[in-house]
Amino acid sequence: MKRLILQFKWLYLIALALFITNCAKDSGLSEPVKTFELVFDSNNKALDIIASDKNEDLSDLIVRDEPPAEEVQEKVTESKSSARIEKTEVLETVNILEDPEPTPELICTKKSYTVTQINGDKLTDVMSYKGGTSTAMNYNYYSWSAHPIMGPAPNDYEGNFFLYEGSDGMALNFFFNIDAGGSSHNKVQLDVEVKNNTLTDSVILSDDALEVQKVDTASPVSLYKAAMEYWYNTDGAVIGPFDGDDLEIKVRVHNIGDTKTLAFHAEDGRHLALKQQSNTLYSEFLIKYEELKTTDCSSQDELKNAHICAGKLENEYKSILTETDPVKHYRQKLIERKAAIVKLIKEDAKARKAVIEYYGTLRTTLKNQYVSNKDSQHEKYLLNLKACNKIEDNKEKQTCKKGHSIQNESIKSTLYSTYLKTRDALHEERRNAITSFNKNAIEIRKSLAEKLLKEALESRAQITDKQIQVHEELAKKVRACYK
Repeated sequence: MKRLILQFKWLYLIALALFITNCAKDSGLSEPVKTFELVFDSNNKALDIIASDKNEDLSDLIVRDEPPAEEVQEKVTESKSSARIEKTEVLETVNILEDPEPTPELICTKKSYTVTQINGDKLTDVMSYKGGTSTAMNYNYYSWSAHPIMGPAPNDYEGNFFLYEGSDGMALNFFFNIDAGGSSHNKVQLDVEVKNNTLTDSVILSDDALEVQKVDTASPVSLYKAAMEYWYNTDGAVIGPFDGDDLEIKVRVHNIGDTKTLAFHAEDGRHLALKQQSNTLYSEFLIKYEELKTTDCSSQDELKNAHICAGKLENEYKSILTETDPVKHYRQKLIERKAAIVKLIKEDAKARKAVIEYYGTLRTTLKNQYVSNKDSQHEKYLLNLKACNKIEDNKEKQTCKKGHSIQNESIKSTLYSTYLKTRDALHEERRNAITSFNKNAIEIRKSLAEKLLKEALESRAQITDKQIQVHEELAKKVRACYK
């Protein structure tokens, strides 16, 4: 009977050890020492239960134990009949049966949005495109057109909307047509209304600064108006950043001109075709925060490294892109051109003033000469009168004076007439000289302006070619970060 009870006790304790081991896993008690201490404690409790039955036949089998110290490795001798489970046996049992501790599961989330066309279809579970570059850099604006690194590819006669989340937050992107193709001339009008944004939004980038503007409103609602016009290129903008659980972005497209298709794009490749709704309003759709989605974390480290890679590339290329910005370069060339023309105009004015002063000096000299000749003649006349006064015969005296008087008036008239002729000739010469000077100056300025403009355009073309190469190289490297 005793032997049967001992066998039962061993089975009971082994089962108990397995049960506690599993409990230890669930409780975080993965260390073997803690586990077998629980086994010893449970063993003694089980023996207490047996003793409480006051079964005299079993009382001599009870040997109480305290959990051994960590250094205790000795076995109880076979001669000592005991219900103890040896420490080494428990350790062996735990180590054999215990599974590796599971790795805590990572929880990764993404914000999803719903895009609904008013009185039309909708697109749910919309995720924004993501990247490590800023929203402006991702738009990849060059050659007066959009070339998004992360986002839908531009196409002829197409209008595209999408969300992009970069290093500076999430923004709404839109653009129409394609670079160097598609529509020869088109106009697009739309409004964007933003509600419940927890961040301060603005126009981050626009193909033309004056075409997409934020309208000041008294309410917390942000309103943007876009009136775009383009020729064989794209027009669009980046507006943001946006965040908030109650975020709403409403877009009203009033006119799309010769645009053939309009769509909102999701990161996973799905899109919502935006169809015409009325004669006065082409399309109206609402982007609304939906929920926080749990996503697969297996690629999070890889994605994080890709974002870091893209961010480093943006910082690396910033100075190069500034140097190869044809708009800034062209504006600088135009400023230099204007400065050169202004300088030439000042030089012309100085030269013209010198011409005027030259003829002014000639006129003054002529007048002074006339006055001098007139005074000299008058003195001669006075001397002649004195000579006439010496004549005793009064009649002869009067005849002398009269003759000299007539002669004096004739000489004065001749002197004045000669002066006027010379003065008028001088005025004509001065006028012709100034007219000729002005004509030559204008031709010189025009020639200089055309020359500098041609140089500016050629320089802009060279910078544009270089900029295209730099942007394409950057986009290629950024995309390579995510492969």
